Amino acid sequence: PPEAMTAAFAAPLRGWERLYVDHVQQADRGADLDFLVGSSGDEVIRGSH
Repeated sequence: PPEAMTAAFAAPLRGWERLYVDHVQQADRGADLDFLVGSSGDEVIRGSH
């Protein structure tokens, strides 16, 4: 493929592809979106569900 096409696939500007490139963590960290990592702890109080 042309170099310009390869570069466009390697660095998307918007959409799911950009979100994936910027925010998906590696497998050793759970392969989740980094902005979903909580900071409120893991305690579940009785009235929360």
